[in-house]
Amino acid sequence: MKKGNHIPFILLFLMILFVPVMLSQDINAGLIGYYPFKGNVDDHSGNGHHGIAYGNPVYEYDRWDYPNSSLVLNGQDDYVVFPVGDYKYLAISVWLKPFLKNDSAYIFDYGEGTFSSRIDAKTTATNPAYTVFHTLNNNYVFPNASMMYYTEWHHLYLDSGSETEAPKVYIDGYLDKNISKKFILKALSTFLYLGRKSVNVASCHYYYGEIDDLRIYNRPLSVLEINYLYALDPASLHKQDENKINIFHDYARNRILVENNGCSIENVQIIDAFGKLVYRDEFQPVILLSNLPKGIYFLKMTCKSDNAGIIYKFVKMSE
Repeated sequence: MKKGNHIPFILLFLMILFVPVMLSQDINAGLIGYYPFKGNVDDHSGNGHHGIAYGNPVYEYDRWDYPNSSLVLNGQDDYVVFPVGDYKYLAISVWLKPFLKNDSAYIFDYGEGTFSSRIDAKTTATNPAYTVFHTLNNNYVFPNASMMYYTEWHHLYLDSGSETEAPKVYIDGYLDKNISKKFILKALSTFLYLGRKSVNVASCHYYYGEIDDLRIYNRPLSVLEINYLYALDPASLHKQDENKINIFHDYARNRILVENNGCSIENVQIIDAFGKLVYRDEFQPVILLSNLPKGIYFLKMTCKSDNAGIIYKFVKMSE
């Protein structure tokens, strides 16, 4: 993955402080459908665009290690169809964890090739990854510069542009592709297929892997909104119980102090802003942070008794 457009640390810190306030009224503007895949393919946007699952998809642990919270497609006959509607402009935000498949596979396909994204295996001994390709209006195909690596979570954002904006692609928070040509989508159908090509051909190019937090918009998102969904997705912050667990971040000593008020904590996990698990251990009242690099993290603890818990978001400021 190229690193040239890495989000500056100070920008991420400012996002932690201010972005939730700035976006609280706007992040759902233009939202057509939201699919967190919590054991089903229902639309949680309130628009009623519920999916229909085909084959036998299952649900597994998501990138925050919550069970029954991500969609798993088998790469053979599993897929989902969403009744999206007819739109001139679309944007997709989705989390992916592709598994090894030596073939191309469609992440999604809207309007029978009108707006789609697929991955193509480019595996070598030192580069087990997929190249990402996108299609607009069936005939404009362009590859990404970055790749997606097997069995790792990646965030993909892709939009078709608008009357005033050209299409853009972000992978894991980086601007990967900015196309100069502007498009108006001319959909051949009103459905979005997730996990396969939308038309029946000899090979439907089924996707093999996990998918989570799919959002479909009828407008392009701003850079601030894209990074917000990537690093600070509020849907990833599940139920909390601050009455049973109290947390104090001791910045001076690079540690977190945990006060347990009658909750039998099963384990402690720390997840970075990229969705990677960086720490797991049995509960300790003092959690040392000295081995973590600077960045944004989420501390997750769960009570054994009622499965209630807390996710605490923090920023490590120094090495």
